[in-house]
Amino acid sequence: MKQIIDPTYGRQFRKMRKSKHINLINACGNITSKSSLARWENGADNLSWNQVINLLTYNHIQLAEFIRKSASKNLDELLNPIAVAYNANQVPILKEYATDALNKYNEHPSKKNLFQAATTIKTSLLQIWHQTP
Repeated sequence: MKQIIDPTYGRQFRKMRKSKHINLINACGNITSKSSLARWENGADNLSWNQVINLLTYNHIQLAEFIRKSASKNLDELLNPIAVAYNANQVPILKEYATDALNKYNEHPSKKNLFQAATTIKTSLLQIWHQTP
């Protein structure tokens, strides 16, 4: 399972959780332990993308908002059209964006924002597919 290694995400989750007045215990649900969540929020541990997506959903935090607030300006520019396609459930466009971002990342592996964009698109697709009956 792919792990979120960048401590920025845990810190951003904590900010968003606290802005909703959700304490650490209530934020965990049955997704992770209080101690694991605290370590991730403090940058001392990692969580899988699945756990993070589940935490976001459980705590009513939008994926696009979370990524946008966590990411660099360059990634934000990449995510705007993705967010539009996600909100409109435009699966073919999301698949095209994901393929393009992965191809570009494979050509330039040092550009981590491309990998993050591709991962975000993949997660968006999974959310759409799980919402569709």
